[in-house]
Amino acid sequence: MNDLTDPELWNKIAGYDFDDPQAEAPFSVRLARENGWTPGRAKAAIDQYRRFIYLVCISDDMLSPSPDVDKVWHLHLTYTKDYWKRFCDETLAQEVHHYPSRGASEGQGVLRDAYARTLELLSAEFGEDPVAAVWPGVDVRERPLLTGALGPGSAVLPAAEIAFGIALALIVITASLLWSNRVIGDAPAVGLCVAGFIAAISLLPIRCRRRRSSGASDNAGCGGGSSSDGGDGGGCGGGD
Repeated sequence: MNDLTDPELWNKIAGYDFDDPQAEAPFSVRLARENGWTPGRAKAAIDQYRRFIYLVCISDDMLSPSPDVDKVWHLHLTYTKDYWKRFCDETLAQEVHHYPSRGASEGQGVLRDAYARTLELLSAEFGEDPVAAVWPGVDVRERPLLTGALGPGSAVLPAAEIAFGIALALIVITASLLWSNRVIGDAPAVGLCVAGFIAAISLLPIRCRRRRSSGASDNAGCGGGSSSDGGDGGGCGGGD
């Protein structure tokens, strides 16, 4: 490892314990379980998350994490007291904020440059190439833009999901009216219920295919990283 810019800070981050020994499901166990990872992959992602946060603290540049590192960050943010008090205040001595992508207006080029800069800084600071399993190359890393920053899976709802929900709602509402005898014998209401049922059934294969596709992408470790969501997001600069 090279001579670090701030070895004291790195030692603090390296010594930070994510797992509470008294927790029923420690941080690393939750991370692996929620993402379908092996314990080894979860550990590797946490180790690289340490490096990423260190780089954010010492750099004034906009940086962007890999998909796996971003998922660690998302989960860590849900431990609000631990993240803001024990990690930011007591360990880093600065706040490190998580900024989501602004969508297409931000431009793929900005995020691509931020990620490339992160890879370069990783190599320069730690004296070794980024771990390929955690840090895919710039051209390999996929970037779905419209991903939220507050947790894994927060994203724009696909049209098929919305249509499926509307169809189910039609069935429930119409069936409730029929059951309450308010529209018994009302042919249009019965027809509406049947139409909603047919629509829901016809949309189910689309919904299932979308879920299978999403699962395959996650298991492959592809998708955006962000200073955001487990998906993609914007970058981040140094702490305040």
